[in-house]
Amino acid sequence: MDVKQVFLEVLQKNISFEEASNWATEVIKKDELGELECSANDNRSTIFMGLTYLTGLDLEESPGEYLHSLENVQEKFNKLF
Repeated sequence: MDVKQVFLEVLQKNISFEEASNWATEVIKKDELGELECSANDNRSTIFMGLTYLTGLDLEESPGEYLHSLENVQEKFNKLF
């Protein structure tokens, strides 16, 4: 999967906020280890802004209440892509 696809999966409720956050965290770890490959066409800045956003997607304001909403995710998706 790529960053754009993960956003779409969240928006379509196919994956949870936690799953998206975990995925993004693992991708960032791979990058830090030099194991992440990006094609020449990829905009690294956009990718990493998206990854950074996704890593915090599972933050809660209170138990069971997320800091982010699906509307927030949609807005971020529209800005990035």
